[in-house]
Amino acid sequence: MARRREKAKQAMSAVIKQQHVPKTEEKVADKVCGKCKKYAENSWASDGRGTCSIFKIGTDISIDPAVYVEDGDMPLITMTLTDAKYCKSYDEMEMMDSDNTEVSDPKYRRSTRQMQNK
Repeated sequence: MARRREKAKQAMSAVIKQQHVPKTEEKVADKVCGKCKKYAENSWASDGRGTCSIFKIGTDISIDPAVYVEDGDMPLITMTLTDAKYCKSYDEMEMMDSDNTEVSDPKYRRSTRQMQNK
């Protein structure tokens, strides 16, 4: 059990280091992981990290052509504001209105707070 936990920590730190998340003064991309139906925010850490339900560790959607890994037991750890322009499985959530703070599914509400006024 401890070995698997250590493997997960190493994988997570490697993924987070390679991802570019925009700073406050930068423009947020139109397609971000946090707006995708396949993204689930990590409620324990609450720092903008989450997982993709489709892709696994080893996937890199920040390059063109993107590298996709769909087999494995470790989900892709990504950030809410990660640019998803090269993601082949991106499926944007349906918004109830034009305000990004409200989305159709309550489980996504926390991640959309970061996108206010962006």
